Amino acid sequence: MIKNRTMIHRGIFRYCLLGIAFLLPVFGRLVPSLIALMVLNWLIEGRFRQKFRLVSSDRIRMLTLSFGLFYLLYLAGLIYTSNFEYGLFDLQVKFSLFIFPLLLATADEESFSNSQRRQLLIVFISGCLAGSLLFMGRAFVEAVYNHAENAFSYAGLSWYFHSSYLSMYYNFAIAAILGHLITLDWKRKIPWRILEAALILWFIILVFLLSSKAGILTLGGILLFCTGLLVFKRKNWLGGIIVLVVGAGIFYTTYRILPGPYQRMETAGEVIRSDAGNLNQSPESTAERLAIWKASTEIIRDHYLLGVGTGDVKDALYGKYAEKSMYSALNKKLNAHCQYLQTFIALGVAGFLFLVLMLMLPGILAIRRKDNLYLVFLGIFAFNILVESMFETQAGVVFYAFFNAFLFISMSTPNQRLTDITEKRES
Repeated sequence: MIKNRTMIHRGIFRYCLLGIAFLLPVFGRLVPSLIALMVLNWLIEGRFRQKFRLVSSDRIRMLTLSFGLFYLLYLAGLIYTSNFEYGLFDLQVKFSLFIFPLLLATADEESFSNSQRRQLLIVFISGCLAGSLLFMGRAFVEAVYNHAENAFSYAGLSWYFHSSYLSMYYNFAIAAILGHLITLDWKRKIPWRILEAALILWFIILVFLLSSKAGILTLGGILLFCTGLLVFKRKNWLGGIIVLVVGAGIFYTTYRILPGPYQRMETAGEVIRSDAGNLNQSPESTAERLAIWKASTEIIRDHYLLGVGTGDVKDALYGKYAEKSMYSALNKKLNAHCQYLQTFIALGVAGFLFLVLMLMLPGILAIRRKDNLYLVFLGIFAFNILVESMFETQAGVVFYAFFNAFLFISMSTPNQRLTDITEKRES
């Protein structure tokens, strides 16, 4: 009886994980419901003494749980905040930073076997494919029936997603497929290899259509990383040359066919070189982003030790926008457009250092464990939060908290005993 009950709870946990992975790139508004179900399942299951004994006896589980300390810093930031109402709302948005490390650190070992990890990634890639078909279908309807301009690019394509977040999802899907593709023998299961290559090409096209500058640069970094991995680690010069040539060909072809993203990047480069903080451009321009970063650093200079508090971030930013006559940023109620700065403003130097370390230290461990996918995931997120405050939205915070905790604990399984357990049962 007890065994059957345990299996039911494990099944609910597993399917919630898969559901989140699938829905995140399709319709993220349903994800909080699955998170609530996971928490309820965890509470009803009980066995708290056994769960926390499991954590205390396993260094890797303890490290997984430690990711939740970042959330506790934001909780402590309520002590000296003035806007308590917004502080509580911000904690609600960031709740995934605490709950996923807790749930995954106390889960059974079989949830993190190599086969479970592959299944989760396949489901996520399937979600990216399903979501992309939905967005392309909607763009087709808008273009044909409503004569909408730019229906297949930027915000017109991403619909209810921000294009930068959607590009980040697709880039991670590309990295996951590439990681699987380059480690296999192409002579085996050729149709599946061709399907994987086609999916990579599809997601690459979508990244360019979404016209996110960070997304395109991230894509270039992924292709270069795979080239280096093939050439220097696997000594596969032919494979590395193929990836490099194909990648260069894709970038050149898109430059000729879809010049819009490159024009935006060229404009951004001109703004950076000229050091222009001209706010006469659009609210999403690089010029305004630079001005926002400058305003953010001025706030940090005055509150570098503890920050302004969890709830006072937006008030501090809006006040600075008004002071510097940045009316476009003020009217749009823009955040710092950089998570490092956003966290520094809220929590001071301790929060900033914790954010940097929780990206760097797992990255070092990923290098030691030769987990290239987790390393790429951390690189993708660390780069994207340079230009977006991704912990201020569910789309960003759930993506990081979910995959970071899962990839970390599945990478760090002691003695690889999980693989043996699962593969024996499957055979």
